[in-house]
Amino acid sequence: MKGGHKFIHECSEACSHKMESLQQISKPFRKTEISSFVSRYIELDHHADDFVLSAMHDLFSGIQYFVKYAKKNSTCTTLYCPITKSSHISFIGYCPHCSSLESHDVWLPNKNERNAIKKNKPQSDEIGTICSEISLELLMLILKEEIEMFNITDRVHDVDAIIKYNHMISLWEIKSSPMFLPSFEIDNLTESTKHIIGDANWSEGSMKMRVPGTKSTAEISFSHESSDLQLESFQLRCIKAMEKDNFQFAKDFVQQWIRNYSEFISGSHSNLKFLRAGGSAKTDDSKNQPGINRTDDLKKASYQLLKYTGHYKALCSKGNIYGGIITNLGPIASRDPYFKGIYDLKIVQGHENSYLCDAILSLDSPVAHLYNPDLRCIMDR
Repeated sequence: MKGGHKFIHECSEACSHKMESLQQISKPFRKTEISSFVSRYIELDHHADDFVLSAMHDLFSGIQYFVKYAKKNSTCTTLYCPITKSSHISFIGYCPHCSSLESHDVWLPNKNERNAIKKNKPQSDEIGTICSEISLELLMLILKEEIEMFNITDRVHDVDAIIKYNHMISLWEIKSSPMFLPSFEIDNLTESTKHIIGDANWSEGSMKMRVPGTKSTAEISFSHESSDLQLESFQLRCIKAMEKDNFQFAKDFVQQWIRNYSEFISGSHSNLKFLRAGGSAKTDDSKNQPGINRTDDLKKASYQLLKYTGHYKALCSKGNIYGGIITNLGPIASRDPYFKGIYDLKIVQGHENSYLCDAILSLDSPVAHLYNPDLRCIMDR
C-alpha cells in the first residue's frame, strides 16, 4: 500500500469541497501484527479458502473483546465447568465445553445465567470499532497493494472508510460482527460437580484460550502486569500461543468456525448453535446475527448507500466516486429477499445512472457481490 497521507480528487467545486471535508477527518489505515499472522497461516495451510479471513476476524475479535473488558475490570464473570476444571470467560452465555454436547452431559443455563455470563462483552460502540478495524485489515490482504485505505476519525460520520485506487474513490459503510468467538479460561481447583457462575480475578493464575466445543487450547504466557493488557502486547502473546505446533490452535479454530458456519447457513438445530453469536435466537433476530445478516444493519446500510449516492456520487461530474458495504460475513440465502432487486439497483439522475450499491466486499466471498464491474480492478484475486 502506498504511504500517502492525502487523497486528492479534482472535480466540480461542490464535489471537491465534499472530498476536502472528508480528507480533514481521515487518516491512513495502518496494519498491525494481525496481517502478518494471517499471511503466515495462509502460507502454511495451502488448503486455506475464503472462509479463513472470516474465521480470523472472529478469532481476533474475541481477543480484543477480552482486552477491552479486562482493562476496565479486574474481575470477570466466569462459569466454572466441572469437566474442564476451569473457570471460563466467555462472551456467548453458554459453557464453551458442555453446551454443545449432544449427550446426557450437556449443560444449558437458564436466561438469568446466560445474561450474567454475557456481561463480559464490551459496549456495542467498542464492538463496532473492533470489528470494523479488523475487517479493514483483513480486507487489505485481498486488495491490490497499490490501493490506499483511509479511516474516518469522526465516529458519527456517514462514511466509515475510504479506498482510493488511481482516479477512483470508493466510500464504505462497515457492518461487521462475529459469528463464533474464542473463549478464555483460568484453572480452578474447585471440587464442585456442578456448573457455577461467579466472579473471578482473571489476573491470578495461568490463562488459556479455547476453541469452544473442542478440547483445543493454547496457553497464554503473560505476567498479568498492566502493561501486558495493552492491546498490542496481549495480542502478540496470543499470536505466539497460536503459532505453536505449526499453528495448531489456529487450524482448530478455523475448522470449528467452518463447521459452525455450515450449520448456520443450513439452519441446523444441533447444540453447536449455542456456541454461535445469535445461534440460539430466531432467524430474524436483529441484534445478534453475524456480518451483514442483521435486519437492522441491512436497513441502516441501505440508507447510507442512498446518502452516498445523493451526497457524493451525484456531485461527481467524472463518475469516479463509488459506494458500498464492507462486512466480515456476506449475506446468506435466507437474506435474499432483502438483497434481490435492491443492491444491484441503478438510480437515474438526469442523464446519468449509477448503482445504488457498487459492491459488498465480504471477507468470506469478496467478489460474489461486485455489482459494479468497475470495482473489480481493486481486487487482487
